[in-house]
Amino acid sequence: MFADISDTVWNGIIAGCVTVIISLISTFNGWLTRRQNAANAKEVKETTENTAVEVKQALVAHNEKTDEKMETIHTLVNSAFGQQLKVTADATNKTASITGDSADINAADAAKKLLDAHNESQAKADLEKKSV
Repeated sequence: MFADISDTVWNGIIAGCVTVIISLISTFNGWLTRRQNAANAKEVKETTENTAVEVKQALVAHNEKTDEKMETIHTLVNSAFGQQLKVTADATNKTASITGDSADINAADAAKKLLDAHNESQAKADLEKKSV
């Protein structure tokens, strides 16, 4: 029965079988690759999410420290500014009382107004700080 089949037909049958086997292997490799890619994507997603959480926590902690430092710096600057305004107001007032010159009196009044405005502003800020 099989002896009647020519070599050309046998070669065709073998080629067809090899083609089918190669297709099956290729399909199986594709399935394995997709499965591995899905696992890798899941791992990357989890790693990315964990990293994002860590970065966010570090950023929050850093911002809190920065806010504390900035508040300290702001307090020191306002205090120094208030002290300088007081020194300036006292000096211009002393100069005006000695000279009696209208320009010196105007300078003393302006310095006093600046000091008063600063003190008012600082008092409001202190109230807001206490209410928070």
